[in-house]
Amino acid sequence: MVALSNSHQAQTVVVDDVTPVSITPGLSVLDRWGVTPGVRESFDLDYPGAVLEGRLRPIAGFVVPAQTGPGAKPGQYTAAIGLRASSPGAYEIREVRIHYHVGTERYEIVVPEYARICAVTGDPLKTDCALPKTD
Repeated sequence: MVALSNSHQAQTVVVDDVTPVSITPGLSVLDRWGVTPGVRESFDLDYPGAVLEGRLRPIAGFVVPAQTGPGAKPGQYTAAIGLRASSPGAYEIREVRIHYHVGTERYEIVVPEYARICAVTGDPLKTDCALPKTD
């Protein structure tokens, strides 16, 4: 889950794409979704899982409303990235690129979003997946 904070607080932001970069070979993106407010994290073993059910919207065109005024909820919008590993093992993502626009102006930011992923077969609680050591 990647936070979609609105740095253009007084204006609506429209997300065009969210793409992981600095990704371990063998890890591929299944899909990308905008997530409506109310979900902070989801690590369900079944994808997309019960936590995200009914909250997923296509990422292209996903709207993050202006974050000002009564009832504003900054930081409540996130993006979910569905991933698939080519084989069991340890994988990493270090950054995520977000393309968005405000009106006709287009922007691109790269945010540090570190994730370690252990892909297993069989019982996920009985694994000896050696995750890479952090620096």
